[in-house]
Amino acid sequence: MEDIKAKLKSEILEATWHALKPHHERGALIVVQHPLELDDVGVAIALDRSPIVEHWMNEGLLYKPSDEHVQTWEEEERKFFWSVIVQPFVLAKEVTPQEDLAFQQAYTIDA
Repeated sequence: MEDIKAKLKSEILEATWHALKPHHERGALIVVQHPLELDDVGVAIALDRSPIVEHWMNEGLLYKPSDEHVQTWEEEERKFFWSVIVQPFVLAKEVTPQEDLAFQQAYTIDA
């Protein structure tokens, strides 16, 4: 399990709504809410832990975007998400302004 989690964690990238939109259109986009982490959800899906995934869905911590979500994201010029692929799904979690700044600082390469 730790290997899967480490692999997923290393594959998490920032993505725009427009990059995620095609995955939504094919019904494969799942949004992850705080406080859940993408790698933890990815492990649960990869290991077919249906009871916990269903629990998170029932609690509203995982969901497929509604038309209202899509409309809001379409209207925002700079909308970013953390994302990771867990076949056949793409998991996405909205990036907060603080996370966006931390991400940019953490991955700035000194020249």
